[in-house]
Amino acid sequence: MFADAYKIARDFTAPLVTSVLRHDGSLSATLAAFVVVNPDGWIVTANHVVNGLASLIAAKKARDERLAALSELGDIPNKLRKKRERKLVIDPEWPEDWSAWWGRDGAVQLMDVYQFPAADLAVGRLDGFTTQAGQQYPVFKEPSSGIDPGTSLCRLGYPLHAMTPEYDAAAGRFTLPENQTPPPLFPIEGIYTRSLVADPGGDDRLPIMFLETSSPGLMGQSGGPIFDTAGTVWAIQSGTIHHELGFQPKPRAGKKGEVAHQFLNVGIGAHPATLTGFLSQCGVDFQTSDY
Repeated sequence: MFADAYKIARDFTAPLVTSVLRHDGSLSATLAAFVVVNPDGWIVTANHVVNGLASLIAAKKARDERLAALSELGDIPNKLRKKRERKLVIDPEWPEDWSAWWGRDGAVQLMDVYQFPAADLAVGRLDGFTTQAGQQYPVFKEPSSGIDPGTSLCRLGYPLHAMTPEYDAAAGRFTLPENQTPPPLFPIEGIYTRSLVADPGGDDRLPIMFLETSSPGLMGQSGGPIFDTAGTVWAIQSGTIHHELGFQPKPRAGKKGEVAHQFLNVGIGAHPATLTGFLSQCGVDFQTSDY
């Protein structure tokens, strides 16, 4: 059902790989997705993805400042030194270094960022982005009509794929093993169930609405597209909601009195009205469907 739509969506869906060398020496990488909106390098993704990068910047700054403060303690009495050191403890999770790979080699950086936290949307421009030959760009769902519950949709991103970066300390550079790149795309289908309205908008304010699907979003799909069988983008994947079903069967091998709570896991993404409204507000050129 989505084979042709997948071929369209994979062209404008790209990975964000964030590599981190932590203070304790451990290396890790996380995956997210973004949608390339037009040939000028404008992208849209989930706001929490961009916030994750901002958190790394803040944590690295805090680490560097505390290391500098520790080095300035000098030859002070041991008792006083220990007291000050206790106030300058460095979290082992803080990054010594980190980098973001935007699915393109070379010096590609996110610039001109606009954030809409309430709708979990972020728009920005990739400086250094180059358009690939024959690349397609998304068509976004026109929100005024045709948003019907029961419509089959698909989301795309990069879940279920582990990446372990390598770090060259002399060069201060991360590399990703060839056998782990590019990360494989993973589609998962669901139907549009309903719209969730956090704020209807008005008075020149954008509506804050989410589109709910019958299948959950997976880690690594945040910021990726939710699209229909024509490849038209309806939403940008935001997160997963766990609806408690109200019954608790007893596990076969459970302890006395133990029950297993049951949940329906559904995905949510920024609604077409919110998504296209925000792109327009940011002055980004994009295409809309004729249905």
